[in-house]
Amino acid sequence: LHHDKAKGISPWRYIGDVLTDRRLIYFTLAGLFCSLAMRQFPSYLSQYLLKIEAKNIYQIINYVSSTNALTVILLQYIITKRLASFPLYARFIAGFLCLGAGITGFMLAGPVGAWVVAMLAFSIGEIIIATGEFAAIDQIAPNHLRGSYYAVQNLSTVGGGITPVLCGLVLAHFPAVTMFIVLIFAILVSFGFYSLGSYRSFSR
Repeated sequence: LHHDKAKGISPWRYIGDVLTDRRLIYFTLAGLFCSLAMRQFPSYLSQYLLKIEAKNIYQIINYVSSTNALTVILLQYIITKRLASFPLYARFIAGFLCLGAGITGFMLAGPVGAWVVAMLAFSIGEIIIATGEFAAIDQIAPNHLRGSYYAVQNLSTVGGGITPVLCGLVLAHFPAVTMFIVLIFAILVSFGFYSLGSYRSFSR
């Protein structure tokens, strides 16, 4: 990437070459589906709380947002360092379990304290998966195509932009709890793509 920048070459120049790597495609699709659940959570939680006519919407959103921020600030370095010695696939399993536990917690949460605990699990999963995504691309990208690989992988953030619209449509036509079921399904699909990408990486 730095080499490309120094020469003024866009990382998109080699897009045709990098798209032949199925591992990159799998990891990018995994990131897209994962971002449906992982990004824009204040938006879809607000939509959900409005749908169920919760009385303490602002308090819940304030607490879960603060919990997420504090968890990332205080635990990201510790978690990343502790998990560095574990295989990447094992880290993904732990991350998806935490993320799924968090979303399941949202689905069942009542008191504000339950929302905070669910967000703690969600945030830990977010940390593990976010750092794992970059590690996965770093492992498979050739040095001269590293910038292009990251450029393609960044397309996965599109999922976060889709989330408010998708959740709004689900909440408008189905019971509120269906939204969380859809998000858990997205997590399962994401894990499936990560598994495919990891399998192809290991088999090389």
